[in-house]
Amino acid sequence: MEKGLIEKLNPSGSKKSTRYLATSKGILTLPIIIELYIFSIESIDESVLDESQMDIKFQISNNRNLFEEKSKAEYLAFIEELSQLK
Repeated sequence: MEKGLIEKLNPSGSKKSTRYLATSKGILTLPIIIELYIFSIESIDESVLDESQMDIKFQISNNRNLFEEKSKAEYLAFIEELSQLK
């Protein structure tokens, strides 16, 4: 949090209920996170991956730029939806 990459969703909530959101600065780290994911997922046998993990691996392998842009857009829409609930 001190680097400005994430923020608490409800700062007054209990430790158990604390949820975090990526800030605009945090969203900029998505390319790094994708690279780390690719690095780690390539060494894991696909038989241990669940359907969601296989889907993400396929999407990144098929068109990494599209995956990145789609992920950013979906996250920003999610953040917008949360802000309307306040």
